[in-house]
Amino acid sequence: MTWLDVLKPWRLIASLLALLYGALVIMALRDSSDWFLLDCGVVLTAVYLAFRLEYPVLVLLPAFAGLFLLCACIGALITDVPDDTSAPVALIDSNVKIWITALVAGGFIGWGIRIARKFRMF
Repeated sequence: MTWLDVLKPWRLIASLLALLYGALVIMALRDSSDWFLLDCGVVLTAVYLAFRLEYPVLVLLPAFAGLFLLCACIGALITDVPDDTSAPVALIDSNVKIWITALVAGGFIGWGIRIARKFRMF
């Protein structure tokens, strides 16, 4: 399995969409800078752990994007999204939608781990 088989453009685009939606959720929170720094710290810790375990870091991009989105959803569930926010948060106006987004983030994490295991076997 080559790098071109693993890093397909649609995987990168799907990961980028998850990262952008996570950033949108974080922008809607009250302490968005604190949550952004916390989320980045969690993702960087996961990148460091993947590097130490000798997993290919670029192959795990969907897992990192899912982790960022999951941390953003956890932040949105802990602190309610304010009503007077200027961010376009029409998609995150209820807790049910945030839970559904968290499930999608879990799917991204599982997808990234599955791809990394396939790549590591070859």
